[in-house]
Order: sequence, then C-alpha cells, then structure tokens
Amino acid sequence: SWLRAWSAIFRHKLLIVVTTLFCIGLVTAYIFIWPPVYKGNVAFKVEREDDIPRNNFYRDWSMFRKDDIESETNMMGATFIVEKVARDLDLTYDEVYHSFLSWTTHLWRSSWPGKKYREAKEYFFPPKLTPWSPTPEEMEFGKIVIDMQKGISTARLGQSYVGILTVRASTPRAVEMANAVFDAYLEYRLERHQMEADRAYETLAAEERDVRKELDAKEAELVDFAVRHGLIFDFEREKIEVKQWLDLMASITGIE
Repeated sequence: SWLRAWSAIFRHKLLIVVTTLFCIGLVTAYIFIWPPVYKGNVAFKVEREDDIPRNNFYRDWSMFRKDDIESETNMMGATFIVEKVARDLDLTYDEVYHSFLSWTTHLWRSSWPGKKYREAKEYFFPPKLTPWSPTPEEMEFGKIVIDMQKGISTARLGQSYVGILTVRASTPRAVEMANAVFDAYLEYRLERHQMEADRAYETLAAEERDVRKELDAKEAELVDFAVRHGLIFDFEREKIEVKQWLDLMASITGIE
C-alpha cells in the first residue's frame, strides 16, 4: 500500500503541486479579500415562565401583557430595530457583517466588469419604474440592513433564563452595535408597553365616565322620587358605599 501510494504521488507530482498551490492561493485570497468577523455579545435575563408574583401582577392588571421568551428574542433582530441602529450609528456597508455570497456579490457589482454588465443589461432591458421603486440611496441602505440582520443572533444558555445577543460585524464596532441593538429593543419594548397601558387607561376611563353618568341619572331620579313622595332617606347604602370606597383606596395604595 505504501509503495502504491508513493508510486501514485511520483507519477502525479505536478498535479499535486499545482493543486496545493491553488488551494493555498485561494485561502490567501480569502484572507486578504474577504473582511474579518468580529463579535459583540450582550447577556440579558428574561422573565421566568413560572414567576408567580409577576404572573399575579399581569393577571390583576390586564392592560399589561407578558410576552414569551421566543417572541422577545426574535424581536431583537427585527428589521425596524436594525434600521434604527444603522441610522443612529451612521453605519456603512464595509462595517457590517457580510456572508461569503453577499460579499462576493458586492465585489462583482463594484468591479468594472460588473458595472459594464449592469449598464448593458439596463440598456437592453430597462427596468420599469413604479412609485414603489427604491432609489439608489434606499438600495444601498437596504444592503446594509440586510447584511447586518444576518449577523444578529440570540441563544439561550442551557436551561437557564439567561440569553446572549450576538452581533457580528466586519469591524471592532461589533460591541457598539450589540449594545445599540439591545438598547433600541428595550426602548421599543418600553414604548409598546406604555402605549398598551395608555390605551387601556383611556378605555377604562371612558367606560367609567359613561357608568358615572348613568349612576348620577339614576340617583337623581331616586332623590326626585323621594322628595315628591315625602319619603325618609336611608343613609345605610351611602355608608356601605363609603366603606367600600375606603377599602378600594387602601387596596390601590397598597398595589402602588
């Protein structure tokens, strides 16, 4: 077996040398042409699914909604979050993460043959412009958002309630991007919960006003009926209402 292997190597030594040099050349070209990959990590703690005190809070105050872990983590890489971070940090295409195919496409589009090919293609097959056709600036920004979104991932550490948000980029700004993505998501989450609470309060306040008007009208009818017929007022109901009101105020103060 060793003799056969040595004989095969000796007979095809030129092919082996050429193949080895070709592979080394490809690896060297990949190292110099394709950008490096940096990673920025952010650790965060999510809510427990069996957190009894927090679940009781959400049950008593139905204007707040508790999201599951999968939804929370998936929203961190949502498109509108990435767009906000890209605008706030003024990111360029060379700074975000690029997969092998996306960077290859970028090299082709920015090269002289690629530009001439697109010019010839647009000359013979001009694109149809519509009100929804993106501008060159929007297309460039879209490339940044799409490639950056590919570099965002979340993972859960074992069976714990700790997650890791990972943002990959072509520059050391990956750490800054990771912090910005998480901060943007927390800002969106706070605004969403605040909006839900405001809408619930407005709805309950409107219902309370309508019910108060009906109660005042019924009470006015009751007083008018008692006055017209000379009835004696019974203040036991008022006493009970005052006591219930005091109990409710004490309960609200305790919850606050």
